[in-house]
Amino acid sequence: SRLLSPKDRDDVGRTLLAYLGQRFSRVALFVVRKNEVGGWMGTGTGLSEEALARYQADLAKPSVFLNLAQGGEYFLGPLAPMPAHRELARAWGGEMPAECLLLPIRLKGRLVSFLYADRGPDGLAGLDLEEMLHLA
Repeated sequence: SRLLSPKDRDDVGRTLLAYLGQRFSRVALFVVRKNEVGGWMGTGTGLSEEALARYQADLAKPSVFLNLAQGGEYFLGPLAPMPAHRELARAWGGEMPAECLLLPIRLKGRLVSFLYADRGPDGLAGLDLEEMLHLA
């Protein structure tokens, strides 16, 4: 119900983090600005919101964000050991998750944000992908 009448976009973000933080070790939201993605807010094991806010990735350079920006529906699996992903992992101390889920959030066909979730070394067994896609 909180998502149906939010005060502002930060209210939407905090509501998503509170809900998903119950089921994932780490959850983060990213905002898309022109040809760049930047950290917005997050919560979870070892995650520093200050470090996340400093994260930026060029959407023209190789990363999971680039693949999703080009039309992918979701990413589920381990992050490839490339610079953009290593830099992202620094927001929570550098540990690469066993698996993660990354979903693009589109409004009226326009990419506006990304939702990231992982369970650290535990992987994502039992994940309800359909629910997560609906949420995004």
